Amino acid sequence: MVEHKMKQLPTFSGKDNEKDQQLPYFHQASPHSQQLREVKSNQSSTSTEIHNTIKALLNHLPQAEQDEVYPMLLKHQSLFDLRKQRIANTQIQHAIRTGDHSPISSRPFPRTLHQQQTLSEHIQQMEKDHLIRRSTSPWASPVVLVKKPDGSTRFCVDYRKINHITQKDAYPLPHIGETINRLGGHKYFSKLDLKSGHFQIPIREEDKEKTAFIIQDGY
Repeated sequence: MVEHKMKQLPTFSGKDNEKDQQLPYFHQASPHSQQLREVKSNQSSTSTEIHNTIKALLNHLPQAEQDEVYPMLLKHQSLFDLRKQRIANTQIQHAIRTGDHSPISSRPFPRTLHQQQTLSEHIQQMEKDHLIRRSTSPWASPVVLVKKPDGSTRFCVDYRKINHITQKDAYPLPHIGETINRLGGHKYFSKLDLKSGHFQIPIREEDKEKTAFIIQDGY
């Protein structure tokens, strides 16, 4: 079984802020000047990637509007996250309140050899990105692979059984009609997309074992 692990990722500035270890783009045996050149090269590559990303986002606008919007987006380029493995977390911790209910476990869903290979690739990537960790837990939920419009697959966990025993938060959702009325009369609209939003809220440490999932490979 694998248990989801959400944690705040450090901000890189040449060394890991928490462990004070050299980062992968440093060569331990290299002179200090060589280390600086490699950091600058990395920063230059990132700036070029951000420049290209912003340009691509503005292609649908007339050139005059592109010239107006581009400087503003470039000024706030730190908001663009181009590295898939870096995910910003909130300071809020999600609690899974199940009271005194005994742990729930399920068997993994059957799947083809091709699906098992795809699933293993998802697992390896999430382990590499420190989003999950191996664990032994009395809780276990099955994994579902959902096909996306582009043909790739989305890794999902079927937590419906746990949802049934979890205490719900009573919080009102925004009324659609009121929301639409607020948008009326405006010409320009902004849209923000939170990358991997389900990974951006850390789970309370004592509740992480409840997020354990199980697959055929014995995780």
